[in-house]
Amino acid sequence: MDAARVDGSAKEEGVRDPVKDRENSRKYRAEHPEKMREKARKRYAEHPEKIKEYSRKYRAKHPEKMRERQHKYYAEHREKINEKVRMHSAENREEINEQHRKYRATKRVRVLQAYGNRCVCCGESQVEFLTIDHVNGDGAAHRREIGGGGALYLWLIKNNFPEGFQVLCANCNMSKGAKGKCVHEEEREA
Repeated sequence: MDAARVDGSAKEEGVRDPVKDRENSRKYRAEHPEKMREKARKRYAEHPEKIKEYSRKYRAKHPEKMRERQHKYYAEHREKINEKVRMHSAENREEINEQHRKYRATKRVRVLQAYGNRCVCCGESQVEFLTIDHVNGDGAAHRREIGGGGALYLWLIKNNFPEGFQVLCANCNMSKGAKGKCVHEEEREA
């Protein structure tokens, strides 16, 4: 059943050369990208769950490859990606702002709950009035170090709610900042 090949070597009839097949397949895919995309779309339409599962497993098994692909893609398409982000942000400004407000509020509530959720001085528990106080009075320096805004809440969460902080209502916190101690504390001492 051996047939002589042009190069003089023998090859079994009906047996294909896998190396040659791979080369021909790569060449075909390179020459017909639109056909290959259409074939992939059709395959996905027929078996979406199977393909999604395969993709999930592949990404889990090859995280480094996926990271490299993402970095390469971003480097090659940076302007296009940034433009899409700008367009999305402009078109969805209100929704994005609402998501940010909810995220900040969630962080704030989590921190307040971790530190007792009521003013340690006067007992106020209305969340809108509560603040986080640096017990040692070094709040301004600490905020400069970690950044302003909601950075304190994130810092407290990441550092597992360290000691040296307490919940005060806005009035008690302002009084402590202005006089060194809260008015309620002065009244209790008198």
